[in-house]
Amino acid sequence: MVVAAANPQDRRIVPSRAAMPYSTKKRPFHLTTPLSEDALLLHRFDGEEALSQPFEFRLSMLSEDNAIDAGDLVGKRITLWANDGDDDDDGKCWSGIVASFGRTGSKWCADVGDTQELTAYEAVIVPWFWQLRLVEDCRIFQNQSIPDIVDTILGELQLGKHETDLSGTYEALDYCVQYGESSFDFIARLLEDAGIQYFFRHDPDEPEDVLVISDRQEKDYKGHVKALRFAANWAEQDESVVFALARRQRMRTGRVLMRDFDFTKPTQNLEAGVDTMLTVGAQKSFQSFRYPGGYLERHAGDDRAKLAMEIEEAAHEVLDGASTLLEIRPGVAFQLDDAPSEMLEPAWRTVRSHHRGENNFDDDSDASYYRNDFTVMPLALPYRPPRTTRRPRMRGPQTAIVTGPAGEEIYTDKHGRVKVQFFWDRLGKGDDKSSCWVRVAQAWAGRGWGTFFLPRIGMEVIVDFLDGDPDHPLITGCVYNGDSAPPYALPGEMTKSTIKTMSSKGGDGFNELRFEDKKGSEEIFIHAEKDLQTRVKHDSVESIGGDRQLTVAGNRSETVNGEQQYVVQKTRTSSVGTDDGLTVGSNLTISTGSDLGISVGGSAMHDMGQDIHINAGMNVVLQAGMQISLKAGGSSIVLGPAGVTIDGALVRINCGGSPLSANKPQKPDKAKNAKDAVTGAAGSALAALQQLQAAAMQAAARAGAPFCAECEAARATLAAMGHG
Repeated sequence: MVVAAANPQDRRIVPSRAAMPYSTKKRPFHLTTPLSEDALLLHRFDGEEALSQPFEFRLSMLSEDNAIDAGDLVGKRITLWANDGDDDDDGKCWSGIVASFGRTGSKWCADVGDTQELTAYEAVIVPWFWQLRLVEDCRIFQNQSIPDIVDTILGELQLGKHETDLSGTYEALDYCVQYGESSFDFIARLLEDAGIQYFFRHDPDEPEDVLVISDRQEKDYKGHVKALRFAANWAEQDESVVFALARRQRMRTGRVLMRDFDFTKPTQNLEAGVDTMLTVGAQKSFQSFRYPGGYLERHAGDDRAKLAMEIEEAAHEVLDGASTLLEIRPGVAFQLDDAPSEMLEPAWRTVRSHHRGENNFDDDSDASYYRNDFTVMPLALPYRPPRTTRRPRMRGPQTAIVTGPAGEEIYTDKHGRVKVQFFWDRLGKGDDKSSCWVRVAQAWAGRGWGTFFLPRIGMEVIVDFLDGDPDHPLITGCVYNGDSAPPYALPGEMTKSTIKTMSSKGGDGFNELRFEDKKGSEEIFIHAEKDLQTRVKHDSVESIGGDRQLTVAGNRSETVNGEQQYVVQKTRTSSVGTDDGLTVGSNLTISTGSDLGISVGGSAMHDMGQDIHINAGMNVVLQAGMQISLKAGGSSIVLGPAGVTIDGALVRINCGGSPLSANKPQKPDKAKNAKDAVTGAAGSALAALQQLQAAAMQAAARAGAPFCAECEAARATLAAMGHG
């Protein structure tokens, strides 16, 4: 081949003979398709390829066949070869899947001296990876790294070859959701988030496009940097060269700052930041703040901030150029010989290339040509793909079913989180692995206090998403459904409000606090399936407007550490089925406003440590059907049907002396009403010994008996003086 000095923007390839037959043979650019060899001849092509983007080539073709069926090509592979008209392919090709194919018209062409009308067709070829745009899904990935997730999806689809060329370490993600997005977008945004690039390698030995997933940086290109020539006077060269260069620099931010929040360590400072290393074009006073940062550990935040800054810096400086070199493709690194000094760098990395080429189908004067425009960046700067893929945002809350291990009714962790099965999740098994642990919103949540209701397995819950992120679900409530109905039939019981639980595990009992608001039937109902405990640290006041009934099926025990005041305004009736015991530590006083009647079916016994006093305003009647016995010391009086028997060492009748007077019992303090009981004064009474001493002194005074020897001596003296 020879290079003609034609348009300086084009690489003209002049064939060695005047015209070529209607054939793919001997043409600089040709195609291999599922059709016959000469079914489609390439007229021209226009293609764009870039790092972390699928390539797209638009092919204009001619054919003698005016009725090619698109079904024979769409979805099939076409390979575009560039062989410069030589007999052998030189290994430069682009291979892809036909995304679209159609007829565009016709063209009159001069070929082998004859002019003929050929049918024009156009096809767009794309990489096999592009087809993932047609695969949309909703699914959950757990405990997998980003490279593992990508391998999983590509391995399931089996659409084409891919290679992984990674040197970095990528931690497993606890929970990652693909929601309402194509698998292409899902993979693209994950790779962008991790700072991983991809490009396509075209293998001439087995023509196909190979997806290469890579994080390669400068050190990884050692021994793989091509040497290319720059020559502004390209028309005088006999080889392909770079013939145009323009250097550009962009203004970038001076600092990236991030924050995030870990609910398990709510006071932990998770702020992370990094300054730019750029010395030109970086505004040091500018900072880019991002929240949430997407991390839970400080060291991870530092890595995320560094990655974000590398994305900023990767777009700082680029070199735009043009060449006739087929080698300049995304992912290729090269150095430029003979370039202007301001363009010199140890090496450049190709970020984008735009290819244009054409075969000659008209006459001898219009040779075929090829050229490309490209963009490169310094190889020394880490390349990180920009985050351009839209991240899905949940448009509102959803509902899901609470799940857990088989046989369990409640499943949670120490933070009160549960797991759920979303209705869109086709792969989940409805078990303890259906989702990540999901936090549950409560009405109140303090440090060891608040409200707590844990959703149980089988409940339908409302799930919202923090910042609309499907990776961060949050349960905000529960709803009833056709399988789980409200506790009371509606609308008939619509005035009832309740908190009703269910005994677990396997129980059919319940605890309940219910409110009835029906006019005239208002009620608060409390049901304890087993025990009910009430603790009051100070006062408890209870006021009942009507009746109160208390039924205790077992025993009842009541302890009052202070005083007890008990007021019954009307009649009080007590019934004891068997024994009734009363123990009083001090005095017992019974006061009645009228009569006191005691009826004993058997015997009555009174055992007093000292005295018994009976005081009647009028009569004292002791009546026995058989006998009355009075006994004091060795003396006794017995009254019976046969008579009265008096027995004593000395019996005195009308011999002076005074009998003891009975003491009246003190009335107890009047019981206070319940609302005043806490402020009333305590009652008082003389001790039993004091009462005995007082009674003895009163009796001695009335009888003129001495209290003691001193008293008797004083009395004798007074008698001698005539004062007896």
